[in-house]
Amino acid sequence: MMWFFSIRAMHKGKRGRAMFYRTVAILMVAGIACLYAIGRILDWRNTLLIVEVWGLSWFGIGWLTAGTYKTDPALADA
Repeated sequence: MMWFFSIRAMHKGKRGRAMFYRTVAILMVAGIACLYAIGRILDWRNTLLIVEVWGLSWFGIGWLTAGTYKTDPALADA
């Protein structure tokens, strides 16, 4: 979802916002993979919970950020 937001922001010419969404998407995927691997190696009991909290937290940050941007009225009519 965050990657889709980044593509949409790039099409609108909002490069900074697009890079933020891509960073969130990469942190979600890379963090989930790393935390899962570390949890399996260290034999954490709640590996899945930790992975879910990580992914959902970053998704929430991205989603809240997306909700703060207003649509440009000139683009809404197009």
